[in-house]
Amino acid sequence: MQELGVQPNASILVSVLTACAHLGALAQGLWIHSYAKRYNLESNPILATALVDMYSKCGCIDLALLVFQDIPNKDAGAWNAVISGLSLSGDARKLLTLFSKMVSDGIQPTETTFIALLTACTHSRLVDEGLNLFREMDSLYGVKPKLEHCACVVDLLARAGMLKEAEKFIEEEMGGIEQGMLISGELY
Repeated sequence: MQELGVQPNASILVSVLTACAHLGALAQGLWIHSYAKRYNLESNPILATALVDMYSKCGCIDLALLVFQDIPNKDAGAWNAVISGLSLSGDARKLLTLFSKMVSDGIQPTETTFIALLTACTHSRLVDEGLNLFREMDSLYGVKPKLEHCACVVDLLARAGMLKEAEKFIEEEMGGIEQGMLISGELY
């Protein structure tokens, strides 16, 4: 594009950053970030969110947090990008603090938010915190648990050696979800 004298816009850069994130192409992502700064595109919230996602998936959590902090008027997408990124880092306590900030800023958590939170609790062995988040999904935030959320809880319990509790959870919680999915035609 540049050889033809065409300047890529923010939408094109978002697409390329998404590819960089999936490929772990940090060097190319850094170049795109530099390009976005040079042409004053990094203030675009969608582009900034793509940068957060790319840095997170490439293992550069500190850079992801720096970009995230500079996003004005953060939406659920920006919060989910940084929360998902932190869930990969293994610092669940920091993630839970960030989640509290998200909620206090008036941003409604989504299904994606809770998958990241539950995954982080699983890998950090924060069983009580994970179970509380699962219970609060619907009661506090109006997010109905799906099969993925239940699978996270089963994983949380199983990794903590709580196999009886995991089995009980499957019987009590997942049975209803599987029946509901079957009725709505989502299972097959």
